[in-house]
Amino acid sequence: MDMKTTVQQRKKSWLCIFPGCKEPVKTHYNCYSHVWDAHLRHLAASPIYGGEKGQVYKKLTHRLEAKKQCELYMTEVNNYTDIEQQRSIARARIGNPQLSLLINSLDSEITNTVSNEVINTVINQNNLVTFPLQDLINSSLNKSLSLPSQSTLYQNSSNPLSFQEQSSPVIHTYECGSNEIEDNQLKSVLQHDDFIRIIQINENLKRLHVAGEILAENGFLQRSDARVKEHIEPLKGCLDKILKLTGKSFNYTGKEEKNLGFIAQEVQEKLQENEDEKRKVIGTFAIEEESFHFSMGPAIITFSLAVLLSTLSGLVIFILPKLPGVWFYCWGITCALWFSTFQNKNELKYTMQKRKLILYWNKENTLFTYVLLFIGLLTVGMSIVMGKSIIILCLVSLCILFILGTLAFWFNTKYKLSFNIIISVLVLFFLGVVVIIGVSFLIQPDYTCSINDNRSGYSLTINLNEKIPKQVISQLPWNCWSSSFEFSDKLPQGIYSVTKGSNTAPYIEGIVRTNFPTFTTNVYIKCVDVTRFYCGAITFKTCSSRTTEDDCIRNGCDWFSETGVCQ
Repeated sequence: MDMKTTVQQRKKSWLCIFPGCKEPVKTHYNCYSHVWDAHLRHLAASPIYGGEKGQVYKKLTHRLEAKKQCELYMTEVNNYTDIEQQRSIARARIGNPQLSLLINSLDSEITNTVSNEVINTVINQNNLVTFPLQDLINSSLNKSLSLPSQSTLYQNSSNPLSFQEQSSPVIHTYECGSNEIEDNQLKSVLQHDDFIRIIQINENLKRLHVAGEILAENGFLQRSDARVKEHIEPLKGCLDKILKLTGKSFNYTGKEEKNLGFIAQEVQEKLQENEDEKRKVIGTFAIEEESFHFSMGPAIITFSLAVLLSTLSGLVIFILPKLPGVWFYCWGITCALWFSTFQNKNELKYTMQKRKLILYWNKENTLFTYVLLFIGLLTVGMSIVMGKSIIILCLVSLCILFILGTLAFWFNTKYKLSFNIIISVLVLFFLGVVVIIGVSFLIQPDYTCSINDNRSGYSLTINLNEKIPKQVISQLPWNCWSSSFEFSDKLPQGIYSVTKGSNTAPYIEGIVRTNFPTFTTNVYIKCVDVTRFYCGAITFKTCSSRTTEDDCIRNGCDWFSETGVCQ
């Protein structure tokens, strides 16, 4: 096995093939660390290695021996083919390397003479009994010898489970068989996974290995043996905090599979002092963390709305020709919907391939929707409330919204304030702004319309064939983007109104060439076809061209009988 470390080998292409291990592929260094820390480190605590506690891989000063042992359980794989299939092939190819490792480890430790009745030979430093690795594996798969006691273990009083011992003088490999399971099935399991083994170190000492772990030694569970422990005291109150946790059922976003477990934030909150960095020595855990990304909702919904608003965006100019603020808002919403759809395009691919809709609604979707609705409210307010007061209202509203958002984030982080409370406060604030804008629209506090600075009404006497003086309306507010006159009665022929935008005050002028009955009309000015202001009343009359007393008086003029003139 070529174990050279290069820059190119930092990619994840190394796999642990220790019996029973299911770890995914790792980098070269991480695979060394995993095999040593998770599987082989316990050997350093055995009498074979002097009984000293093993160090984790990253703290080893001399790693050469550890690397040699780890390499027996490592193989380089191709990430583009089935990983588990490669793992099984590698295990079958190398057999049981730990078996050879333990036999070689006994070379410097076993010096006593073992009874001829058990192994019929003497093991010492000069005469070591060794067995080829493949012979041991083949014998474990093809032979079945009885235990010294030739006993049979019964499970549930119905299914006898027999153990038989192989006659190897040093290593005993056991096969377990059930009356209901065929022998070839059991042998296949042992061949690929090497799940259970018993190793005889000397005449009186046997060691049980299960899934690569030393589980028992000479009748005692090694990790629970009181002979290797001291200061043994009963635990008190150790479950008090654990009992505070509550199991939850949940679905991961975009998945239908039901899961059971604990919520990480709840565990972190209630068991902060129990976080242990040492747990990382057994490998890297895949933890799903909530990440922020722009989303206005499920992709299928945002896509449908984007298509609909794209159509409306082209028609809004004709539907609301005098509300440019609404145009820009509609176009902005359309762009945001398309961007959100692009961000979640994988959901659309899944829907098309699996014919299943992905529907959900998260907190960020609610917040994005709220922000867009709030901006839309301010846009409408700036279109229907004339004057500078709406600017002040928008600035104050945005400042308050920013303060509320900051406080909500702080309370949620420090005191875990419920999201429902936060959104309820924001909705109440939204409704408050709606009420203020509605009242402002009705009273229009910033603009008062008048004609020639007169709102009470007046009479305008017109001389035929003479241009009347301009009847000027007070200056329009800044956001009256499109203005027009409105009259309760039609103006006399020859008189017209002029509006040139918010920078020029509207006015009325013209030339009358024929008499008309005296009448009064109310004058209104409309902004963006939504807001209408009353400017005053004008009474139009012609007097100088009237020749009879009755006609003069009937039209509200003064008749001078001495001169026969109507004024």
